[in-house]
Amino acid sequence: MRRKIVLAVALCLAAALSIGAAPALAAGGCDCHTVEPLSAPAAHAPLVASPPDCTTCHKGMTAPHTGVFTGEYVAFRGSATTAGYRLSGKVYSMWLGGGAAHPGVLVFLQQREPGLDTFTDLGQATTNSIGNYGFTVTTPVGYAYYRAIAAGWIGPTWTSIPTIRNLKPVPRMTLRVRGLRAGVLRLGHRIGATAKARPVDMAGETVKFNVQQRVRAKWVTRFMVKRTVSATGTCGCKYKPRTRGLYRAKAVSIKSADYARASSGWHKFRVK
Repeated sequence: MRRKIVLAVALCLAAALSIGAAPALAAGGCDCHTVEPLSAPAAHAPLVASPPDCTTCHKGMTAPHTGVFTGEYVAFRGSATTAGYRLSGKVYSMWLGGGAAHPGVLVFLQQREPGLDTFTDLGQATTNSIGNYGFTVTTPVGYAYYRAIAAGWIGPTWTSIPTIRNLKPVPRMTLRVRGLRAGVLRLGHRIGATAKARPVDMAGETVKFNVQQRVRAKWVTRFMVKRTVSATGTCGCKYKPRTRGLYRAKAVSIKSADYARASSGWHKFRVK
C-alpha cells in the first residue's frame, strides 16, 4: 500500500503547518519565513509546480506581515458533464460574519491517480468577480484524487492565508451474503459476508461490517467487526444469528487519507 500523504488545510504562513509531497519545486528567494514573526513555519517545499516566485501565492504580502489574518474558505466540488469532469468552487472569507468574495485569486488544480504518490498539475483557474472558479478535466481518470490550492489574498484590513482543499475519490463498495436460500437463513447456521472494494488500490484500507436485527420497530446492532482489504480488493467475515427475525447487513469503508467513505447499502435477510 502506498504511503499516506498528510494534507494541510492552511497551506502557508500558519503555525503548526503540515504539508504533503510536491511534484516539483518553485523558485526560491522568499525570506518571509526567516524574519519576525517567527510563528511562521520554515520555508516549505511548494505544492505548486513552477510558480515564478513566492509572490504567486503571497501576492501583496510583506515581511513581517501586517493586518489581521483570516482563513480563506475554499469550496471545491466535482461533477460529471458531457465535456468531461467539472471541478468548480468558490473562494471567500467570513470576515466579521460577512461572506466577502475573493476575486482574481489564482487557483491551482492538481490530480493524483490511483497507485501514485505525487500530484500532477491539471491547470489553473482565476476566480471571477464573485469568487467562483471552474476547470474541466477533458480526460478524467477513474478514482482520481483532486485538490485545489488557492493563493493568498489581501483584503481591505486583513490577509487571507493560501488554502488547500481536497476532493477524495469515493470507492465502489459491494457486499455479497452467502448461506441464504431465497433470502432466508436457518437458525443455527452462519452467513458469510464478502465485501469487494474498487479500485484495487484500496488494499490495506479498513472496512467495517455491521449486522442489525429488527426489534420492536427499531434496528439493533448485533454484530460489528473491522477487516482489512486484501491485495485483491476483498475482505470478509462470518456471523451466526442467535434468534429468529429480520436482519440486515452492510459493509462500510472507513474514511482515510486517500479515500472518502463508501457503503455497500443494506442487504436484508430473514432467520427462521
